[in-house]
Amino acid sequence: MTGERWPQKKHPLHRSARRDLLASAYNNVFALNSSDIFIDLLTDSGTGKMSSAQWEALLNGDESYAGSFSATRLKEVIRDFFGMPYVLLVNQGRAAEAVYFNVLLDTPGKYVLGNTPFDTTRHNIEKRGGIIVDCTKTTQVPILNPDTHATGEFLGDVAIDELKQQIDILISKNQDIAFIIITATCNSNAGQPVSMKNMREVQRIARGYDIPILLDLARYAENAYFIKQREEEYRDVSIAGIVRDMVHCADGFLASGKKDALGNMGGFIGLRDRNIAELVAQEIRGSIGLELVDGAGYGGMSGRDLEALATGIQESVDFEYLDRRVSQVHWLACEISLTGAPVLTPGGHAVFVDAGAFLPHLTWEQFPGHALALALYLEGGIRSVEVGSLMLGRDPDTGENRQAPQELTRLAIPRRLYTDKELACVIETFKSLSEKASSISGVKIDPDHEYIPRHFAARFLWEGI
Repeated sequence: MTGERWPQKKHPLHRSARRDLLASAYNNVFALNSSDIFIDLLTDSGTGKMSSAQWEALLNGDESYAGSFSATRLKEVIRDFFGMPYVLLVNQGRAAEAVYFNVLLDTPGKYVLGNTPFDTTRHNIEKRGGIIVDCTKTTQVPILNPDTHATGEFLGDVAIDELKQQIDILISKNQDIAFIIITATCNSNAGQPVSMKNMREVQRIARGYDIPILLDLARYAENAYFIKQREEEYRDVSIAGIVRDMVHCADGFLASGKKDALGNMGGFIGLRDRNIAELVAQEIRGSIGLELVDGAGYGGMSGRDLEALATGIQESVDFEYLDRRVSQVHWLACEISLTGAPVLTPGGHAVFVDAGAFLPHLTWEQFPGHALALALYLEGGIRSVEVGSLMLGRDPDTGENRQAPQELTRLAIPRRLYTDKELACVIETFKSLSEKASSISGVKIDPDHEYIPRHFAARFLWEGI
């Protein structure tokens, strides 16, 4: 392999070659090599294209082991943009969850309430014995009407009455509530946004019970964009101003720097309470190295990553950029829906196809979302991911598969990467699959290779199309 380079341009492979590659990957799209993918919509995490300003910043990276200027700069940018006094750096969003939950979920049996957490968040909570109570306002996101494009509603909101009811029930039983989590936008619920009004209502309830609020802000800018578009109070407020108001509703936030912050690497934590920040910093020191509440800990990232991320955060709140990005997602959703595929009303980062409705001959236990993801690759070299019962996993108490409200296939759009002409290949693939949907077979988990989380490494049995 010495002297060889990774292929820079991806060409569609022959269908028979893709079938063999799927078999070699045990029908797990995560196990496919990137060079064998034509259009990669597996995730929008770390897959975007850096701007020229980010490339320029990258050259200024301070690679000092301690006291890095690049780490100091990134922390200053985060404090300024998000308005949290204590900022800690980590290498990615999952690491932020791990160290924070080690502090807040220090003993098993504590409860976490809020809107639907993403699968890695759920795994990190349940791994520590936490119990999730889902209080999402809308668990059945409606099918898109191409003529209206969007509902104008905030379908990721927390159900306020249910939240208060669940808190009262848990308190009456002397149960310990660790925190309320608000994921904005709500990835597991088809990327739907959360309104500022809803965040303030959750804040009011939480303050009455002295329960901390945690924001998952991987897609903070896109959520702020929807607030600006849909809440009259914020029509003339900048995206940066809206982000600060979102964070004002919380006691802390976690963020992957690989999504809205436009980084290929990184994550960060913002906290109001110094004591909690110190405890989280100790967890970081014990897992990835140097980190100080008041110092320039680098969170396991290189100086060049720190510089690129700092610039990316500043660029992420540009309204024109966000408007183009969200418009591209909505355009693709409308075009796919015109092929006959049932597409959910889109949020900001991905198109979600209702695979259960697209493949009605499959039961939920045959994981139609994953079956459609496999069919998309076989038919057109398109990589996507299931967001449904497979991703939801098993109930930690009963060991039974949990049924998701909707069986979805997600096509996440990397930032600043694909043109509409390139994404037209996705539309053509759906046209082809719409004609043969009834012949797409269901999926079984290989019982000897069911790893947790399942979608990352498990092996599957699939007969194909």
